[in-house]
Amino acid sequence: SALRGYSLIDEVGLAAMDGSVSRVLTAGRTLVTLGHSSGWDLLTGFIAGATGKFEAPKPVRKRK
Repeated sequence: SALRGYSLIDEVGLAAMDGSVSRVLTAGRTLVTLGHSSGWDLLTGFIAGATGKFEAPKPVRKRK
């Protein structure tokens, strides 16, 4: 459910603020099991928002 997803992303954030790498990894691993790709979407958005770093992928150029 959406509520479960938000509680899992909260755990990732709290673990990051505590500086606990093992808790971040555990929470992240649990988060990505949510739905087909919902957990990955939440984690990606969290990382982009928390770091302020997001770059659109560069277009792939065909070789001649």
